[in-house]
Amino acid sequence: MQSPVLIKILQSAREFGFLAAGLIKIEIIPAAARDRADLPQDTRSLLVLAYPYPDRSLKDIFTTELDIYLSRYARGQDYHLVLGEKLKSLSKELSGLTGKNHSWTGVDNHPLDEKRIAARAGLGFIGRNSLVIIPGIGSLVFLGLIASPVDFKGDTRAVSLKPDADFSLLEPEKSSRCRNCHRCVRTCPGGALSSQGKLTGEKCISQLTQQPGYLDISQLELIDNHFWGCDDCQLVCPYNSQHISRPDWRLPGKIFPRDFFRPDYSSFPEYLSRYPFSWRGNRILQRNMLIAISNLKARNYKTEKYNSDDCTAENYTAGNQKAEKYNADNYITKNNKNEIYNADNYISGNHKNEIYNADNNISGNHKNEIYNADNNISGNNKNDIYNADNNISGNYKSSDCKTGNYISGNYKNSKCKTGNYQKAIFQLSKSPSPVIRYYCGYYYFKLAAVGKKSAAVSLTSLLRQEKDPEARSRLAALIGRLE
Repeated sequence: MQSPVLIKILQSAREFGFLAAGLIKIEIIPAAARDRADLPQDTRSLLVLAYPYPDRSLKDIFTTELDIYLSRYARGQDYHLVLGEKLKSLSKELSGLTGKNHSWTGVDNHPLDEKRIAARAGLGFIGRNSLVIIPGIGSLVFLGLIASPVDFKGDTRAVSLKPDADFSLLEPEKSSRCRNCHRCVRTCPGGALSSQGKLTGEKCISQLTQQPGYLDISQLELIDNHFWGCDDCQLVCPYNSQHISRPDWRLPGKIFPRDFFRPDYSSFPEYLSRYPFSWRGNRILQRNMLIAISNLKARNYKTEKYNSDDCTAENYTAGNQKAEKYNADNYITKNNKNEIYNADNYISGNHKNEIYNADNNISGNHKNEIYNADNNISGNNKNDIYNADNNISGNYKSSDCKTGNYISGNYKNSKCKTGNYQKAIFQLSKSPSPVIRYYCGYYYFKLAAVGKKSAAVSLTSLLRQEKDPEARSRLAALIGRLE
């Protein structure tokens, strides 16, 4: 039977939005760990609570159409502040109910292992994704602690605080646990997880986005479009099939990526400081945004896969790059004339099309005399008339571009809703940080998919100006990879 004080606190915790709670005796935690956490000497118990992640789509976060990824837990106001306020309110209530001071609270800001403490308190078990999985709730939760001088008597087993749970026992030992499920292990992009639940940090995208300093090329490419964090191992977990959220996650402000590209890295807008990633420092956030934008630009120019109105997974069109395999209805060659044409699509390389299909008119290096109303695409010559939706050129600049349509060739886009970052990154290449200057070089390196010569010129220019030995060495290596 739970004590009246504990029942009252559990009721208050539910009202604050917590999803689960449990207690652990302080003796279970090693004395050295207690000392490092600066716990009060009279601590007898730790109250462990779980609170759900925000539930927002990336479209609500970023002002750009670029597919930049931000982890689920970071899509709201800094959880250290949100949970900190709730835990302080609960600790004050505990102080009033027990007559004893409850002054210590913790939210991922102390050396104690919150995951193992939560598991020992009976909230859940540590899964193969190395996270605490709470039966009926999942792993998409934050953990918070309150140190108590009270040695609670009676039933102190962990309970669910979901509105429909009526303080039901969690009893993770009776759950199926992970058993033969290896979805997270198979899904992890870097292969950071093992079947034994061990995490290799240098292969984990989430940890790489928090790691300071230089990253090697394989790590940069592994990060891909991730600005901060990664949720792949959680999103595939069957325990997370029904995520529970709370409406009190305020958004500090929509993120505009160019806010990270100010040469004076200390002049970030104030709203960014209210996101949970702000603790890591402006230079690393600049670096991460540079990496994500660089990888996305390279992905788009390589025409591997697009998210556009007229470019599906089966239909890709490039300017001077060879199209290797196309949808059954669309075949495109580079420099040679098609002798046989598909019934629906007529496409040539360097020769003029005499007959144009009503829907698709594409030429290589010669000017189209007649343009289709929907699709106008040329190779090395400028389109005189552009369709309102689809403007794609090869080696020449596109003056107007709808969001979602990407352009390849050897020249830059001057006006595109997906974001023209060349000028901002050029300014950032003058940053006082050699690490940031190097990642500007990485941006130019990734644009080598468009033109190796122009990328090499930009990198060589950076190398001539660079004084830092480590940055010079890494820039030289990038140039070497272009040759």
